[in-house]
This record gives sequence, structure tokens and C-alpha cells, in this order.
Amino acid sequence: MRITVIVLLVLIVTGCAAPNQLLRSANTNMLVIGERPAGYPKTYIDPYKGFPGYCLKVTESWRKGSYNDKTIWLKDKAIESMRCPGQR
Repeated sequence: MRITVIVLLVLIVTGCAAPNQLLRSANTNMLVIGERPAGYPKTYIDPYKGFPGYCLKVTESWRKGSYNDKTIWLKDKAIESMRCPGQR
């Protein structure tokens, strides 16, 4: 029992002390490593589902950050509700 606890503690400490060199994102549209994506800021208008006559104005841009001495870009979205164009 005592040996098991010691081995478990050694594994935990070793795992926590190991350098983390990986940078992953499940959604590659929200994170870019290296150069800033071209074509931004971008603004578009989408209908607000369930509310006829109302739309969402979405403005997307990129925010610069760093991780392990690498430049990363994180997508920012500003969302504003509005009446749809052409509606009274």
C-alpha cells in the first residue's frame, strides 16, 4: 500500500513538472498560430431565429496573444441586436 502511494505521487509530480509543448484547439476557426488571418475585421448580419424582424450584427476581429514565445491570434466577436434592414 505504501509503495503504491509513493509511486502514484511520483507519477503525479513527474506529470506536472513535464513541459507542455502542445497547443491545440478543437475549433481552428477560433485560434491561429503565427500570422494574423487576412480579411478582418469582418461584419455580417444574421436573422435572429425565433424573433421575426430582428437580426444580429456580428463583427469579428482577431486579438493578439502569446503562448510559449509563439504569437497566437484569438477570434473576438462583438454581437449587437438590431432590426433587420428593410424592416419598419
